[in-house]
Order: sequence, then structure tokens, then C-alpha cells
Amino acid sequence: MPDVADSHPGTALPQIWRVPPWQPAALILVATALLALVMYANFAVGPALMMGVLAAAALVAAGLAVRYVLVADEDGIWVRRLFSVQIVDWNELSTIETVHVHANTLTLRITRVDGTHVDVPPTLLQPALPTSIRRARAMVGTVGQRLLAIAAEKRV
Repeated sequence: MPDVADSHPGTALPQIWRVPPWQPAALILVATALLALVMYANFAVGPALMMGVLAAAALVAAGLAVRYVLVADEDGIWVRRLFSVQIVDWNELSTIETVHVHANTLTLRITRVDGTHVDVPPTLLQPALPTSIRRARAMVGTVGQRLLAIAAEKRV
């Protein structure tokens, strides 16, 4: 669910979608536990190396989860990834549509007037807890419709 600055979830700005804070916290906790096992338990080299790799992967995933954000504000829509921020001004916006990025994973594709596009990281839009595919698709579609409604207001 988005963290919305106003209590009215309609088209009040800014609207912010980010990964729920418990997910990076859980990943950091898992990494800490694995690193403690590597450092203080007497495992063979193979299992210790595997736990170290898993701990590093959990820390990278936590960093990604903290960094990713989708924001709709007065200037436009911006998507922050690990090393970049892509901004689509309201007057540059052509369409927002749902697209498949993996087998059953949907995300939003924000297309500019010039034909270039920005894909929103699916982790920002997909539900945090297990949900049916139909419900997850509806949630992504709802975010797209909300962004289109804001864009229609900004173009008037």
C-alpha cells in the first residue's frame, strides 16, 4: 500500500509507493544471523561460504528494497532505482499500462510522448504477502488508474 501524505487516497499529492519497511528489516536480520553463524560456529568451509554468500545476497536485497521508490508529485512521476532516478514530467506522459515482466509478474510501463518508457520495479507494486494472481493484477491496475487520474488532473 502506498504511503500517502494526505489521508485522502484519491489524487492528493505526493503519492509514494515503496517496499514495506519490515521486508528490508527482515533481510538484514537474516543476514546478521547468517554472518553470526559463519563467524562463531564451526562449520566446514563449504557451508560457511554458502552462508556468507546468502548473507551478502540478503544485504544486497535489503539495499534494493530501501532504495526503490515510486513517487507521483507536482512535477511528474519519478522512479528511483538502485543507481538512477528516472523522471517523467506530466506534460511528457503518453500512457501508463500494465505489462508482464516475468511469468505472472505485472508492472507498470510509463511511456513518454517521444516513445521512451520507464518500467516500475515490480517489487514496488506487487503485494508484500501471498496473494492470488488475480488480486495482484488488480492491485497493479489500481495504481496505474490512480496515476492516470492524477495525470488527467495535471493536464487540465
